[in-house]
Amino acid sequence: MAATIGPTTPEQTPPAADPHAQLSLTTQYAAMTTHAPIPLVMTEGPQHTIRAVSRSFARLVELDASLLVGRTLAESLRLVAADALLHHVDTAYTSGQAVLLSEQPHRHAVHGTVVWSYTLLPILRTSTSAGGVLVEIYDMTDLDRTTRMADETRAINEQLLITGIREQELAEQVRHQLAFISAITQSLGEGVYAFDRAGRVTYVNPMAEQMLGVESADLLGQPAGTLFEGPIRPAGLTPDPFLDVMQTGVAYRTDQAHARHRDGRRFPVTYTIAPIMDTGIVLSAVVVFRDLSDLRQLEQTREEYLALLSHDLRSPLTAIMGYAQLLERTLKRQDQTKAATQARMIVENSLRMERMLTHVLQTDAALESGTGALQRTRLDLVPLVRHMVEQLPHTDQARIQLDLVERVLMVGDGIRIERVVVNLLSNALKYSDASRPIVVRVFVIEDQGLISVEDWGVGIDAEDIPHLFEKKYRARTVGTIKGLGLGLYSSQLIVVAHGGRMSVESTVGRGSTFTIRLPLHAVGDPRGPKPGGSGARAADI
Repeated sequence: MAATIGPTTPEQTPPAADPHAQLSLTTQYAAMTTHAPIPLVMTEGPQHTIRAVSRSFARLVELDASLLVGRTLAESLRLVAADALLHHVDTAYTSGQAVLLSEQPHRHAVHGTVVWSYTLLPILRTSTSAGGVLVEIYDMTDLDRTTRMADETRAINEQLLITGIREQELAEQVRHQLAFISAITQSLGEGVYAFDRAGRVTYVNPMAEQMLGVESADLLGQPAGTLFEGPIRPAGLTPDPFLDVMQTGVAYRTDQAHARHRDGRRFPVTYTIAPIMDTGIVLSAVVVFRDLSDLRQLEQTREEYLALLSHDLRSPLTAIMGYAQLLERTLKRQDQTKAATQARMIVENSLRMERMLTHVLQTDAALESGTGALQRTRLDLVPLVRHMVEQLPHTDQARIQLDLVERVLMVGDGIRIERVVVNLLSNALKYSDASRPIVVRVFVIEDQGLISVEDWGVGIDAEDIPHLFEKKYRARTVGTIKGLGLGLYSSQLIVVAHGGRMSVESTVGRGSTFTIRLPLHAVGDPRGPKPGGSGARAADI
C-alpha cells in the first residue's frame, strides 16, 4: 500500500532557499543519515545516486558502507525485482511529495523473501543542488523486532516528515534537523561526542557518559584527544589524529585504542572521527566509539577453542601417519609395490592435512583481517597442480584433462595455493555431470602465472557472479547440493594476499571457468623476479 503525503500546489511552493544555506542543509542531511540508528539512505539526482548511508542500512543489504556511496539505489538494495519501488522513489523526487509504502514483499538476493516498509522523503532541488530522496527502510520480516522498534521508528518518522516535507523557511529546517540529530545521538547504543575547531568537546551523548562513567559537564570543554589512549601513529603522520582530521578533512578510524573508565578500568575501543564540513571547510567533527571488551573476549575464547581443536585433531592424525608409514615399510619389504605406493599416498595426505591444520586453525582469521603473513617459498605451479590432481580418487582423476606448460616458477605460500586448487577442483567435480570432463590449465601471461579450471556443469547466473566471492554466499543454481559458501571466499583471500586476483566466466547450463592470476615475484618486492629466477624462465616458456 502506498500513500502520498500532502500534494503541493503552485501557491504552496516554498520560496527558493539561499544556495549556501541549502548546501549546509544538504551536508546536515548527509551527516544525519550517516549516524542514523535505522536503515536510512540519502540519494541525489534523478538517477538516485547514493550520497550517504547509515550503518544499519549497510548491514541490512550486507555490503560495506564505503562501497555503497556512489552506487545507484537500484543496485544497492539487491532486490531481484525493484521496479515498483523505484517508481515510487521517482514520484517522490519529481513531485516533491513524501510517499509512505507499507509492507512491501520483495525477493532479496541475500535474505530471500523479505517484507519492508518505506518512508520516501524528497529533498528539494535548488539552483545548486539536484535534490534527492531520503529513503528509510523498516524491516517488517521479523514481527517481534518490528514491535520493539515501533515507537522509536514512529518518532523518527515524525521528525523526518517535519524536517523533510514541510520546509517553508531555512531557519525552521535547521531547527528541526538539529532536534532530529540530537534525538538520534541520544538513543544510539554507541558513545558519541563532538568537538569544535579548537579541539574542545562540545557535546556528549548519554551512552558516552555511561561508558566512561562521567557526566557530560565534566567532559565539555576538555581536549577531545584525551579520552582515548593509542594507538601509536606511523612515522610521518601527525601524532594526534583529532588534529589531523581537522586539518585535512579526512575521516580517521582505528580499532587499536583504549579508553579509561572513571573507576580506573581500561577497556579496548574502536572509534571513528568524521569531519563536519561546509563548502570545503571543516567546521567541527564527531567521534563515534564502541566498547570492544566483549569482542576481545570472544576472540580469546575462539583462540582457545582452536588450540584445543588443533590438539584433538592432531592426535588421531599422528596415529594414522605412524601406522601408514609402518604399513608402507612392510609392503616394500614384501615387494608389493602398488600397495606400498597407495600407503605412501596416505602418508603424504596425512602430512598435508597436518600442514593445513596449522594454517587453517592458526592463521586464516589473521589473513581475513589483513594481518596474517604468508609462508613464502620458491615453488613451481605445474607440479603443484599435477600433485593435487593425483591426490583425487581414480574416478575423479579420469575426468581431469591437464593442459600444462613446462614450468611456472613463483614465490608464494604453497600450502595455501594448494587449498585454492583443491577448492576449485572440488567445486568443478561437485557441480558438473560425472560424464563430462574438467580441463585444468597452467600457463603464463607476461609476469603472471595463471591456473584455470573449466567445467561443463550447472553454471552460474549473471546476477550471482558479482557476489560469488562473498562470505557464505551461494549461487542459486546449486540447488540441493550441500555447501557452506566459504570455499571461494577463502580462496579469494589467499589469492589477494599474494597480490593476485580471481575471476569467473559462466553461463547457466553450460558450465564455468575459474581463473586465478598470481604474480611471479614476491608481493612488495619492487625489483620483481631475480634474473634467471621465475620471471626469466616463465618468459622462455
